[in-house]
Amino acid sequence: MAVCNTYHLRIFGRAEARPSRKIVVKGLWVVFWRVMLLHDRMVEGQILLIRKSASVEKTMCKDLPQRKIPVHHCVHNDDEKPVIVFVTVCTDKRKNILCSSSAHKLLVKAWQAANSWLVGRYVIMPDHIHLFCSPDSSFSVSLDKWVQYWKAIVTRDWSSFEEKPLWQKSFWDTQLRNNDRYDEKWEYVLENPVRAGLCSISDDWPWQGELNILEW
Repeated sequence: MAVCNTYHLRIFGRAEARPSRKIVVKGLWVVFWRVMLLHDRMVEGQILLIRKSASVEKTMCKDLPQRKIPVHHCVHNDDEKPVIVFVTVCTDKRKNILCSSSAHKLLVKAWQAANSWLVGRYVIMPDHIHLFCSPDSSFSVSLDKWVQYWKAIVTRDWSSFEEKPLWQKSFWDTQLRNNDRYDEKWEYVLENPVRAGLCSISDDWPWQGELNILEW
């Protein structure tokens, strides 16, 4: 019964043959390649899942503005000329929460309390605000700190906890250079509700106004 590369071991009266080393190595290679094939398939499945998730996220976010962090240039006064800055502030995740009487009152109250800068004309859209502002007398409070201040006041007094956080972290601003630019920009902003299909005539939009007359 002697066979090359095998031996017999009697256990409970039965002879068990040990497989040859060649067969064992071949079996291990088969197991190894099956494991590698399974691993490759799992990796391919994960890649497809990641690509699908990215595609869905891209589709959901295609209507949102680019989330680039705006550069807030220093507001400056040339030759003692008045300063008027155009500011746009958006809600967090562009939530449609601003067009209501309560929200309007809170914003006006916050702008009046944050009086280091004066708010001129403004238009409130469902998910963002356009306003024109000018420093009251000096630049003791920077524009970004002023915006943070009145946003904090509105957030503090906001009645619906589920709608918080209210604001995107940053905002967009442009310093205007002359009175003609102010009027031109205002005419464009005033038509925003009409372009959005929220009203047929800009004068009918209730969430707009002028708190202070900003003159050059």
